[in-house]
Amino acid sequence: MENLPCKDRQQNHIWVGITAGTRVFVCENLAFSGEFVEMRKHTKGLSYDELEFIAYRAMKKMVTNLIKFQAWHEDLKNFQLSEWDAKILLVDIMTNNIIPSSKFGRFNELYFGGVYDPTLWGFHETVTDVLRDNNLLTLPKKNKLLNGVLDTYKNSRSIDPPSPLAGFYEQRHLQSHC
Repeated sequence: MENLPCKDRQQNHIWVGITAGTRVFVCENLAFSGEFVEMRKHTKGLSYDELEFIAYRAMKKMVTNLIKFQAWHEDLKNFQLSEWDAKILLVDIMTNNIIPSSKFGRFNELYFGGVYDPTLWGFHETVTDVLRDNNLLTLPKKNKLLNGVLDTYKNSRSIDPPSPLAGFYEQRHLQSHC
C-alpha cells in the first residue's frame, strides 16, 4: 500500500488537491494554482479510492483541454498567411512584447526563410521556436498573448467588411507596391 503525505490539523479540516499545467504553483500553505486544479474540501474520511477519483477528475479535465488545444492548433493550418499579413502579425507580437526586437533576425530567418509553412500554424511554430531560448517563467504568459493575437487574426478573417484599420493597412500596402 502506498502512503500519501498530507499536512493536516487535528480536526481534519484541510483541503487536499491536485494541480497540473505549464505554470504550476503549490505553496506550503496549500495555495494551489495551475491550468488544472481538483480539490477536496476535507481530509476526514479521505480514502485511497476518493483520492484516486480526484486524480481521475483532474486528468479528465486536463485531457479535455488538451484535445481542445490540439484542435485549435491544427485549425491554424487552415489559415494561409500572405507575406503582408505575416509582417502585420509580426509587428503586433513585437508591440505586445511577445518576442523582443533582438529576436527579429531569428524570426525572419525561420519564417520568411521557408523553414515553416506560410500559415498561422507556421507563424505560431516560428514564434515558439524563437522563444525557446527565453526565460521559462515568461513562456506561459507569452504563449497566451500569442494565442490571443492569432485568435484575433482568425476572427478578423471572417468579418465582412474588414475593419477600417485593416483597410488602412491594405491601402498602404497597395501604395507601396505601385
